[in-house]
Amino acid sequence: MIVIRTCGPKMTSNNGFKWPKQGHVECLDWNKKAECGNGLHGLLAGQNNPGRWYANYYLALDVPNDELVHLEGKVKFPYATVLYCTKSRKQLAKWLTAHGHVGPWYNDKAELSANSIYTCGNKSIIIAARNSTITTNKGSKITCSNNCTITGSYYNGVKAGNNCTINLANYAKITCGNNCIISTGPDAEIQTGSNCKITCEYYSTIKTTKDSIVKAKGGAKIIIAEVSELFISSGTYAYNQTTNQIERIGD
Repeated sequence: MIVIRTCGPKMTSNNGFKWPKQGHVECLDWNKKAECGNGLHGLLAGQNNPGRWYANYYLALDVPNDELVHLEGKVKFPYATVLYCTKSRKQLAKWLTAHGHVGPWYNDKAELSANSIYTCGNKSIIIAARNSTITTNKGSKITCSNNCTITGSYYNGVKAGNNCTINLANYAKITCGNNCIISTGPDAEIQTGSNCKITCEYYSTIKTTKDSIVKAKGGAKIIIAEVSELFISSGTYAYNQTTNQIERIGD
């Protein structure tokens, strides 16, 4: 099985373990217990929890399938063969593709062209052109153009263009353009352009324009056209031009 990982500037990883740039590598204190430590670690295709991800050397390893111990979002193993080593993330991606290992592979930074479909792991940085579909995990930063669809987990930050659909979990930070549809968990920070539909959970802060509609749980702060309402109860809210107030219009 192909496993990828990274190393620091001296080809070392945690606790100063030294990796070769090619050939056999082995852990001397191997323990097959399904927990981190006492083994070599890396990512299979589709896995997204590398722990520390270095930006110095990128490795492709060959590991016997029956030696893999599966952890949460990663694997560990007693030994491996280093097949490829490079200082370039892009070169590793080219090597994987050229050898038929198409992934998706974890990527700490991706620049996507228009109409891309992309799945990434924790703490990724994604820059996407229009019409892209992005699925991410925790702590990623996403910048995209118009007409994108973004789905993610906790602590994600998104800067989006117009006509985007954004679905994130807790603690999201979102800035977007016009005509967007946004859904988040609690404790989100949201700032939008005009004509957006926003649904969020408790204790979120929403700043939007007069023609947007906000559906929020209790404890949210809504700011529309410089009118601020603190700690509102659960419901659907919109700006009333006649009264210059933010008013509850439904459940």
